[in-house]
Amino acid sequence: MIEKEPAIQQEIDNSLAYAVANMKLTKVPIVGAGGGEGVIFIKETQQRIYFTVGRFDIGGGWGARSYKALLVVETQKVLDRWKMGYGNSRQELRLLQVRPTQKAQVEI
Repeated sequence: MIEKEPAIQQEIDNSLAYAVANMKLTKVPIVGAGGGEGVIFIKETQQRIYFTVGRFDIGGGWGARSYKALLVVETQKVLDRWKMGYGNSRQELRLLQVRPTQKAQVEI
């Protein structure tokens, strides 16, 4: 990811932790489902927490794709939630998806 988007390195350097996940998604008309596996790396302690991700979509679409997701953890509150097994504080995580043809940055 860093080779394709060098600015990502600055985001990682300024974070408390970061996670990388390999995601796969299959969509048929009206519904889609997918998931992936990943690891969060806590920089201060060098600890790794492994996780799985599920996804369910409703809406138009057709096909299958895979992509990598990078989650940058910027606050101690979010990091503590990940350590407890929650890991979904929508207001404090930023999701960066890097695909072969585009980069999308979404605030969640």
